[in-house]
Amino acid sequence: MTARESMTNLHTPSPARPGWQDDAPCAQIGPHAFFVTTGNYPDAAIDMCWNQCEVRRSCLETAMAMEGDSLEGHRAGLWGGFTPKERRALAVQRRDRRAA
Repeated sequence: MTARESMTNLHTPSPARPGWQDDAPCAQIGPHAFFVTTGNYPDAAIDMCWNQCEVRRSCLETAMAMEGDSLEGHRAGLWGGFTPKERRALAVQRRDRRAA
């Protein structure tokens, strides 16, 4: 399942959907603010992630698990308050820590 499909699934009951998504405030808004084509995420979406979301860490870890360790893999959307570029940098940090 892609990141966009998973975010879209916030609105669709499914046994495959992670349980934390039920408590995600973004589920009340829809994916439009969290998946943008310009790369410029709305401040309100970022603020919601960092200041209003109690499941931000679970959200981030779900995205990191879906995207894997590959630095070449496709990343999309704002997950856990991190943009695709920020998650790629986090993946590099984690990889380097494991290698040390």
